[in-house]
Amino acid sequence: MSPIRSNPSIQPTPSIWNLQLTTYQSQNVNISSQTKADKTPLNTAKYLGIYINGKLSWNHHVDTISKKANVKQYCYETYVRPQLEYASTVWSPYTKANIDKLEMVQ
Repeated sequence: MSPIRSNPSIQPTPSIWNLQLTTYQSQNVNISSQTKADKTPLNTAKYLGIYINGKLSWNHHVDTISKKANVKQYCYETYVRPQLEYASTVWSPYTKANIDKLEMVQ
C-alpha cells in the first residue's frame, strides 16, 4: 500500500459555517480506469471502514477482512472450542436447553 499524502492544493480556509479543513486528516485518491505510465502502486484509502483504491478494485479490502476473519477463527478454535469440548464424552449434553446454550456460543 502506498502512502497517501494530503493534497497541497487544498488549503484550510474558513467557510460560511466557520469551519476549517484539516489537510493532515484529508486524503486524495485519484479514481481512473487508465493505468499509470510509471506502474507505481495506486493510492489506497480507508473510508467508512472500506478500503478503496484508484481503480475501484476491492482486492486490498477483501485481503484485509479475510485476515481479520482468520484471526478470529484461530482464536475461537484455540481458546473457546477446547473449553466447550473438554470431556464432552463424559458430561455429554443431552437436554435441549444445554444443547441450545452450547450452540449459541458456536
